[in-house]
Amino acid sequence: RMMRSKPFSVIVFADGSIDSGAIGTLRYNLANEEELEIFSSFDTKGSGLGVLVKPLSERNELDVQSFIASTLAETAYDAKSGAEEAENDGLVSVYLKERAKLLELAIQRIKTKYPDLEY
Repeated sequence: RMMRSKPFSVIVFADGSIDSGAIGTLRYNLANEEELEIFSSFDTKGSGLGVLVKPLSERNELDVQSFIASTLAETAYDAKSGAEEAENDGLVSVYLKERAKLLELAIQRIKTKYPDLEY
């Protein structure tokens, strides 16, 4: 969740990749004034946030990836904790353990692309 923004989902696919729509939304939401001016100068007839498939700037992209990684790390921690609490319910415990693994895979993909990223 981001303050002053509508909540949206960050979808993590089975290979650990992140939904490009969520990344585009974050690029827009985390853009500074200068980056927003660049964004508004694009010829966006009918394309909407589709122009945000590519990063606006290095600073913006690092902010986006850091935000995603920290959100995923927090959610993975919650999943691990939930799995421990649900150890008597095998199905729930296995689901939460696998969810945590998937989230950690997504974080690893981000760290591979941005090894010096702090989150």
